[in-house]
Amino acid sequence: MRNFRRIVLVTLLVGLVPPAAAAQAPRQSYSDTFTTQKPGTSSGRVIAIDFVDPANPEGKPPAFSHLHIELAEGSRFDTSALPYCEASDPVLIVAGASACPVESKLGIDEILVDTGFSGPGRYVTSDIIFFNNRDEQILLVTIRESGMRVVLRGRVNENTIDIDVPPLPGTPPDGGAPKRERGTLEARSTVRDGKQVNYLTTPPTCPPGGQWINRITYTYRDGVTQTAESQSPCSRAARGNVDRTRPRLRIHGVPQRCASGNFRFTAVATDDSGVASTAIYLGKRRLAIRSAGRVTAIVPARQLRARRHRLLAVADDRAGNTVRRKTTFRRCRQTQAHAPQTDRQNRCSAPAERRAGQTHQRCVQSKSRSTRSS
Repeated sequence: MRNFRRIVLVTLLVGLVPPAAAAQAPRQSYSDTFTTQKPGTSSGRVIAIDFVDPANPEGKPPAFSHLHIELAEGSRFDTSALPYCEASDPVLIVAGASACPVESKLGIDEILVDTGFSGPGRYVTSDIIFFNNRDEQILLVTIRESGMRVVLRGRVNENTIDIDVPPLPGTPPDGGAPKRERGTLEARSTVRDGKQVNYLTTPPTCPPGGQWINRITYTYRDGVTQTAESQSPCSRAARGNVDRTRPRLRIHGVPQRCASGNFRFTAVATDDSGVASTAIYLGKRRLAIRSAGRVTAIVPARQLRARRHRLLAVADDRAGNTVRRKTTFRRCRQTQAHAPQTDRQNRCSAPAERRAGQTHQRCVQSKSRSTRSS
């Protein structure tokens, strides 16, 4: 009799467990893969997520208030690799993407939001641009149908991102909810003191299974928390078969004499494994960078002092090998604008023993013409 009472009591208690604590069917399908399979390499990400209400697949999905992204163990973010977007939320809402440096852009995202309302206005599209800031990601959200902007900010740690999501317009009790998300974040890097610095770097090694595991955890507004995993394939290089060959780099465009005005300087890199980025520097100032093998920069020689200046071209391949080429050019002095005439005057004013025959005759003829003209 006592055992029977215990069974009844346990049954009642189980019946009182709220749905949030019970086993839940997945509310999201999650794909988040790196854009490279090579360990220890600069990488972007390709994201595809679909949301559903398991109890009503045709209805509005549950809304979430927080998401936690955890990339594969060993991967790392470095927000110092790129310029910061330091604009405030009000400035971003008014000015949009123009409030941020172009080089601080990380990627784009598109989210289809289900408001739950009936009729043709049930779904709205949010276009998102990701920008870099110190230890955070800025999400500039624009509602495509109305043009209204919203700013979200995610906290970036070594290999995680945390984002709080405010309530979205929609039917009660939890408002609008994402239905589909598709995003691409580019592989971004820069060169600091001659060394490549990546915004996102893949783990240093590839596991035996040949897959890195990325995870995302959603905290839904009804109290449910769910974690989803995504496999990202990686390559395990055979020992002794690691690519350690630096890219080939050619430069051209430097004036042979001095530079009296601005000029184009081009760097062209090639590599069997592919070129990750090519950059041009004037001293410590970066003039241009591209995630490709060819880059051209306008060298602002007119703004420089009349002395010798250094140009540096840096190229990185997808295996992490770096090559650098240096060259110099001289900024002309203002008195060198009429260099040919100055050279003639120098020859004519040189001592007689340094002149001979025809050269001396040309100088005499030139002087006699100037005397007659006066």
